[in-house]
Amino acid sequence: MLRDRTISKDYLNDLKEVIELDGLSGHSIRFINNLKMKDCDSLPKQIEQDYINRMIKLSREIDLGSEVLILSEELKNSANFKND
Repeated sequence: MLRDRTISKDYLNDLKEVIELDGLSGHSIRFINNLKMKDCDSLPKQIEQDYINRMIKLSREIDLGSEVLILSEELKNSANFKND
């Protein structure tokens, strides 16, 4: 019975990552803060794994885009420096 009420470690790690990325609404944060241990099984229903996965993916895409932009600017600056 107790096993049925546990939340997977992967889910919790992913949720922690999204919280650190500020990817949750204030409503979701309040829900977590007010959550009682006896009601912990409602957490994945309130904040679904699919949503968490989308937030993590979006964050990684933004990071990748930022890296590409930085490299592009460095190449542009390097080319301008050689032309001067």
